[in-house]
This record gives sequence, C-alpha cells and structure tokens, in this order.
Amino acid sequence: MIESIALTQADDGSSAASFEDSSWLLEARVVELAETPYERRTPDGESFLLVLSGTHDLYAGGGSWMQRGLRETPYEGRPLGVYLPPSTPYKLENGRGFALTWSVRQPELPEPESPKESLSQKPLLQMSGSGKAFDPATGTWKPKEAFLTSPEAILPRRIAKLEIGDGVIAERILDLDYKSLGLCLDEVVIPDGATIELPEHSGRQQPREVAIYHDAEGELQIGDVTVRGRGAVRCGDSLPALSARGGRAYVNVCYAGPKAG
Repeated sequence: MIESIALTQADDGSSAASFEDSSWLLEARVVELAETPYERRTPDGESFLLVLSGTHDLYAGGGSWMQRGLRETPYEGRPLGVYLPPSTPYKLENGRGFALTWSVRQPELPEPESPKESLSQKPLLQMSGSGKAFDPATGTWKPKEAFLTSPEAILPRRIAKLEIGDGVIAERILDLDYKSLGLCLDEVVIPDGATIELPEHSGRQQPREVAIYHDAEGELQIGDVTVRGRGAVRCGDSLPALSARGGRAYVNVCYAGPKAG
C-alpha cells in the first residue's frame, strides 16, 4: 500500500514525517539552515544525515566535517552526508540550505562468535592523532569511522552511480554492503516526462520497508499515487515505478529492515 505522509512542523523548526505504525521506518526529518545552528539527537535507531543543498559544518558524536556540500539545489550535484549510530548528537551550522535525516530501527546484532568479535563493534583502543583504532577481530588498525558505533562521513567517491536508462543516473548512497544493519539509501533526479525503475540491491536479502522523500517541481507519480512539492511517501515492501510530469522530481529512497549476513 502506497501512502503519502505530510511533513509536520516540529518545535525545533524542522519538519518531520513519522512512520508510527511501521516495523522498521521511524522518521524523515527536513531542516532549513540559515543563521541559527541546528542541533538534535538521533532516535534510538540508525540514521543518515544528507545534505540536500548548501554548504555546512557538520558535527556528530565527536566527529566534525567542515564546509560539506556540493550543490545549490537537490537537482544538481552529487550527494554527501553522515551515517549516525543510535542516539547520536549532531549539529549543523555556518551554512544555508536544506538537510534531510532518515531514521530507522536498528536490527539486533547476531551473537558474536568470540569475545574478540564482540569488542570489534566499538573503537576501544585508538591510536592518538591517527584517526584509527584497533580491531581485535582482525588484528588490524582501521579508521575509527569504520566501526559500527562511530559516525561516518559518506562522500561522493564512496557512492556508486547507477545508469538506469535515458541518461538518468541514480546514486546508491548506502548499499547492502555498508556497515549499517538495517538502512540503505538511494537518490535520483527524474527528468520531466521520464519514468524510471530503480534496480534492486544485489547479493543479499532486500530490506523490508521502503519510503520516499520527494521534492517535485511538478507532479511525481509513485505507482498509482500522485504527489507534489515536498513530502514523504510510504511504499510498502518494494519501490514502484516513478514518473515526473510538469518538471523534474528529486527522490530520496530509504530502505529499512534487517540485512542478511
């Protein structure tokens, strides 16, 4: 069942769509940045902070990424953002534009096969000044951001481009092989008059719930539902065909649910 969900104004100035009766989806939250910094803590689940437009200083869980942003509008340029573990404080400042945060419930980790494996979820032993921590499961030093409990910047060089026909390029921001346990993200700009279908994620079990954040210049057709402007849509367990009419449509797709393996 496809259901349009309005973005409701929150006390902190953001607008949010809540998926209250979903098993895995929690919320999509949009904030417009101007002079005032925006601060929040993510829900008890996995989140991703995506820069929709503008250039901003991003802070999350002790990490900082200065002047991040590569596009004036969501319709031009490539995405970037920060993966946020459960209950992570984050802040945006020194910028103008829009940012989107998706939040989903985090599936439980499987029981570790050894004490070393259980210790490898957090960067417990950090090498001073290097940005690296020791992973006892592999016996190697790796970037602190690579651990499950650490925020991690996802820059364009880490995002796969997918050619889906008629010159349309989709961006696979978080794929099934990313460290998140139950969150994948795609982004696509649909040209006026085009109809597209995004390819499934390959190699593993598909996430169980799908939702969309949209920003359409005209109309966006999602299956048998037509939407306009900014908003969110819950799509059930799969993503239908998407069509833009009367202008371009920006679409960000969130896939939520346990990943196999």
